[in-house]
Amino acid sequence: MVLTGSTFDERGTNVFREMLNGALSGEGTMSITMDISWGGNNSLENIIHVARSGFGFSLGLSNGAVAINSGNLSSGGAISGARLTANTWTKVTVDILGHEVTVTLNDGAATSTATASISDINWYTGAADGGDTQNEMYSIGHRAPGWNNDGLNGTKLSSLSVSYAAVPEPSAAALSLLAFMGFAARRRRK
Repeated sequence: MVLTGSTFDERGTNVFREMLNGALSGEGTMSITMDISWGGNNSLENIIHVARSGFGFSLGLSNGAVAINSGNLSSGGAISGARLTANTWTKVTVDILGHEVTVTLNDGAATSTATASISDINWYTGAADGGDTQNEMYSIGHRAPGWNNDGLNGTKLSSLSVSYAAVPEPSAAALSLLAFMGFAARRRRK
């Protein structure tokens, strides 16, 4: 399953939550990939915000460092070692498996990797908007259905995608290995 900027609508928000819940439970790996140029502004800038009333998930920049939070974006979620260079296009990949987060930055000249962890997500289930339990999802200050290519505070985003891949169950992998070993042993006997 893949989400791109054009599918960040209400349905996409639900899919995003399912992907993230699956990744946090260890059932799959979630990968968020974007091409971004940080404008040099020392502030908090949401890239993805699937939250309401302080509940949910945020991914963004805190003074140019990639930040990830359970709830609203805060400077406390900044990931050490995941800092962007101002006005330099960088491919950012955020991989989530279990509660471990790996951020890879590639600006064309160098690649760096940083790690962090994220807690479980407490999704909003209140009665705002007439009982609507949907969360808001937007990127670079612009709500669904896409991203704001013109940027926020000089920050620009040219692509954004979210993908999810299920992790094979250990029992399935073990059965496959046993079957392979059986075929190999049978072949040797011949």
